[in-house]
Amino acid sequence: MGERLPRGRNFVVTINNPTETPDELVRLFLANNIQYAFQRERGREEGTEHYQMCLHFQDAKTCRQVITLLPGCHVEFARNPIAARRYRVKADTGIEGPWTNDEEKTEGAKKENTMHEIVEKYESGTRIHQLAEEYPNLFARNFNNICRTLDLVCHYTPRSTKTEILWFYGKTGTGKSSKALQMVES
Repeated sequence: MGERLPRGRNFVVTINNPTETPDELVRLFLANNIQYAFQRERGREEGTEHYQMCLHFQDAKTCRQVITLLPGCHVEFARNPIAARRYRVKADTGIEGPWTNDEEKTEGAKKENTMHEIVEKYESGTRIHQLAEEYPNLFARNFNNICRTLDLVCHYTPRSTKTEILWFYGKTGTGKSSKALQMVES
């Protein structure tokens, strides 16, 4: 039986001495529902023109499938897609581009903090089952964490007494543990 090839959704791709135009590549990516970020560059050492790209597929693919889509390319799995995307659209070696249809995940508009929204709504009187109906995916994945957070943030009452520490020391068998147990029970 054949060996199963590793699959992934994020790839970094290099096409040396490209014959394709950027418009042809964009049409290819859009026709196959691929998120892309790429630019044409000139290599530092030998001056070879090439496309450097970061591709995100909706379904997992093998490297062979990506090579079938872009013959003659060099393909690797992107272990860190955000860093790979940033590297692929760097300015120092770029000749033309970048072209992109994906959105940077860490830059630009701040990602909304839904947990903060949930806490605010809970504090204003919204019941937990109403919040679960409003944020079903978040509650399905993180129900216990949400409940713990709401309990900590909304039901916290500070101690009225200062913590007191008693330290029992001495030789083994002199009743240190028994004394501590008696003090706790009384």
